[in-house]
Amino acid sequence: YPKTMMAFFFGAQDTSSPITRNQGIRFSDLLVANASPLWSKVDLPNTGHNIGGTAEGQLALLTTLKNECKVR
Repeated sequence: YPKTMMAFFFGAQDTSSPITRNQGIRFSDLLVANASPLWSKVDLPNTGHNIGGTAEGQLALLTTLKNECKVR
């Protein structure tokens, strides 16, 4: 899916499995290393694993959808 936008949201307060978090970080880093133009990374300092469970996370999700959800 070369035209699919990938968005990564990382909650700094995430205390769930570090394996899961590290997999997301590694995948994001892989896209960067391969110069993929269709990715974004959002760090959320006051959010845990449930990104949609905080106002900060909800705003980040909505903003990303609004700005990036388009035909490419």
